[in-house]
Amino acid sequence: MRKLNFLHILVVTILFFILLSCIYYYKTKEVAMNNAHVKVHELLLGYKALRANVSKAQKTEIYRLQQKGILDIEYFHPSVLSSTYTATNVNNIYNKLRKQKGQKPIVIRFASNNPRNLDNLATKKEMELLEKFNSNEIDHYVETIVKDNTTVLYDVIPIQRTTSKCMKCHSTPDLAPKELITRYGDKNGFYEEKGIVRAILTTSYPLDEDLNSAFNVFLVLTTITFILLSILLYIIYLFMKRLEQSHNQIIQHEKNLKNLNKDLEQRIVQEVKKNTDIQKQLFKSEKMAAMGEMIGNIAHQWRQPLSVISTASTGMKMLKEFGTLNDEQFNKNCNAINTNAQYLSKTIDDFRNFIKGDSKSIKFNLKNNIDSFLKLVDSNIKNSHIDVILNLTEDVTIEGYPNELIQCLINIFNNAKDVLVENNQDEDRYIFVSQEIVKNNIVIKFKDNAGGIPKDVLPKIFEPYFTTKHQSQGTGLGLHMTYNLIVDGMGGTIEAENVIYKYNNKEFAGAEFTISLPLS
Repeated sequence: MRKLNFLHILVVTILFFILLSCIYYYKTKEVAMNNAHVKVHELLLGYKALRANVSKAQKTEIYRLQQKGILDIEYFHPSVLSSTYTATNVNNIYNKLRKQKGQKPIVIRFASNNPRNLDNLATKKEMELLEKFNSNEIDHYVETIVKDNTTVLYDVIPIQRTTSKCMKCHSTPDLAPKELITRYGDKNGFYEEKGIVRAILTTSYPLDEDLNSAFNVFLVLTTITFILLSILLYIIYLFMKRLEQSHNQIIQHEKNLKNLNKDLEQRIVQEVKKNTDIQKQLFKSEKMAAMGEMIGNIAHQWRQPLSVISTASTGMKMLKEFGTLNDEQFNKNCNAINTNAQYLSKTIDDFRNFIKGDSKSIKFNLKNNIDSFLKLVDSNIKNSHIDVILNLTEDVTIEGYPNELIQCLINIFNNAKDVLVENNQDEDRYIFVSQEIVKNNIVIKFKDNAGGIPKDVLPKIFEPYFTTKHQSQGTGLGLHMTYNLIVDGMGGTIEAENVIYKYNNKEFAGAEFTISLPLS
């Protein structure tokens, strides 16, 4: 993967290098050409200045001397009166100096369609350019050509249009100086018109030196770029190699972590199963403890009905022996025996249902469910001297697990009973049980006057294994089991808070459990 990525980077870098090389090549060549244009422009400015000096200074002075008679009126010599002759000589001297330095000549040529010196006769191409300058089609012409195996910048500009001063030597032969006629004859360079471009200046500038210099700059730039890109590629290679090593280490760490996580998951599953089994066992223990307490309650509850049954049956037997048993007494005793026997049967049914538990959710009457709970804890209520105040005004049916709800109420009751017995030894002991409909829920409130739950304990009371009792007295699962049965089993909520309230003109403080269950 690393090799593939590096290959991509290498290809991109090579393409980038080729692109930069092309840019370097064309830019250096462009700069060389621009510099050549500037040099030609400067050279032509000097050439023009020289021609202007001949025309404006030298000719003026010669004409002045002729008018004063110092010079013969027919005097003419091209070295002082011909700007073309003078400029050409200067250009020749300049090229000789260049040749001494091993440089190629820069040829500046005066070309005309009617020159005095036939060496300056325009070629066909120069004739065409001259016509374009006169017709104002162009004002400057430049191109790159190859001449004698040398790349040349060919630059053409027009000379100044003919003026009145020009016409002295270029109008008719009879107006020209005789020495001019003697030197050049009366055929060429005459009969020109005022205001025309009669000649052009062509410059052939050799570009080899400039292009070679540009190419050398191009080589330097490409070499530096190649070195820098090579260094950059090497750094990237080292970085990617290090990155791949880190990536491999991360993959190995991830593999190790996956193995570790898999091992931990297995251990967690085992521990969860183990804890679940322990919790189930503790739930059973909690219920068995409640069952033991129920059996004690039932034993206490049965004493009075059994005593009534025993007394009624013994009394009838004695009356029978003495012959004094009448029908009224017999029916009365039989009714008493039957009533108490039904009470015992109902108690057995309640206990059996509690032990059996609920296998599925059913609809049941909440008030009857609370009555069953109170019967199961009746003995504890009496033995602990607790007054239970009921406010069960609503007769509603809900859906859920009735026996599990009884277990929840027993758990809450047992906690309240223990604290009441411990804290209110010589005082009134109250438990208030009420219910009301709030929106679509039935709300059961279970309140005591045992002083409330400590603030640091209150947030933790529904947590598993949390208890403030000695280990021999509590497992810490009673309220946790209650929470699960209410919330998970019946889709309700359960909350606990400390409250202060008045009852019988006395102020009490205690804990209040609020159970909210959805109506059927």
